[in-house]
Amino acid sequence: MPIPADRVGTLHSFAYRALGSPTVAESKLKEWNEAHPRFRLSSSKAVRSPEDDSEDEHAGGDEPGDELYDAAGIYRHERRAPLAWRPSVAEFHKAWSGWLEETGYLDFTGLIETALEQVPDAPGRPLAMFVDEAQDMSRLEVDLIMKWGGGCSTLVAVGDGAQALYTWRGADPDAFGDVGDPSHRKVLGQSWRVPIAPHAAAVRWAGKLLDGVEYRPVDRCGRVDRLDFPLRYADGMAELVEQHLADADGGTLMIQALCSYMLRPLVKALRDAAIPFHNPLRRAR
Repeated sequence: MPIPADRVGTLHSFAYRALGSPTVAESKLKEWNEAHPRFRLSSSKAVRSPEDDSEDEHAGGDEPGDELYDAAGIYRHERRAPLAWRPSVAEFHKAWSGWLEETGYLDFTGLIETALEQVPDAPGRPLAMFVDEAQDMSRLEVDLIMKWGGGCSTLVAVGDGAQALYTWRGADPDAFGDVGDPSHRKVLGQSWRVPIAPHAAAVRWAGKLLDGVEYRPVDRCGRVDRLDFPLRYADGMAELVEQHLADADGGTLMIQALCSYMLRPLVKALRDAAIPFHNPLRRAR
């Protein structure tokens, strides 16, 4: 579509630009670790830039400050008052926020907090705002969307509470329900791509997540098979690919995983077997 590239991005990237591209604290973890060895953070907390693709972002880590950093982020995204914080998390956050004030850096969550406090309109003052994957927004992020959306003539948020993947960092699928006027809400009850057999398997797996949700499959049977080996068994996956390509007489096969790192053993096996592959959705690498 004829939309300028700077009009499409994550909420963090828009906040980052609106605040004048400040230095992001998580890109300076070496400085933090030297100043506060008691609360050292691992490289899993590092970000190069809010403009980067964060598809493999995950919680966890082995350093003493990692769990406290994650917990503080959740509290902030929930907009919970510091008095209600766990004492050890509050102690970490006191040191962390003091370091931010001393250095002038903004951390990743601080980009959203500061934009909410200081930036009255979305960058470029758009007339329309479209928010995708809205079920993965936190209370803090919903507040910023609602503030910026108030200056637009149109605000559209799209999401599915059953597909919330980022609750570990404070995302709240219930907050998505607070976006916009409930009388304008529309539910897509008919799937246009999921056949009957995969639909039945998905509904069984989702269980109570889909209670009260209208969700119909397309009128096509489809097929579901369960493998007797894990995705990390790369040789078995490569054999499966070869068998499928032989049966399909030159067709193609898509393999999906939750995160790209899970596909590394398969990528190696495909290279070893000289089976060509690519990701048509990846714009780089």
